Amino acid sequence: KVDSLKSLNKSIQDDLSVFVFPEGTFNESGQPLDDFYDGAFKIALDTKTTIKPILFLDNAQRLNPESFLSLTPGPSRTIILADIEIDNYQRRDVKKLKTYVHERMRDGVLKYRR
Repeated sequence: KVDSLKSLNKSIQDDLSVFVFPEGTFNESGQPLDDFYDGAFKIALDTKTTIKPILFLDNAQRLNPESFLSLTPGPSRTIILADIEIDNYQRRDVKKLKTYVHERMRDGVLKYRR
């Protein structure tokens, strides 16, 4: 885990774009989004990286949680939400930032869900 975090930090410092899925797994909670883990937000704060929330609205229909290598044909809508600047957050604000991003993404899922 430590090696992957170091690699992720280096990738960001090298100006590479990375996707981080803060739920960490398939959402089977029945809610628009499952709880987020802290890691993505700690990394954003540590590397001073703007958060660019992206919603993959049809993943539940395209990917089977029992076999993540199985894909089904059909639409895969992607919504890119407005950037979230982290300049006003400190490392101690991880939970506050995580909650804010979660609320924005949850609202987006509810807005664009069919």
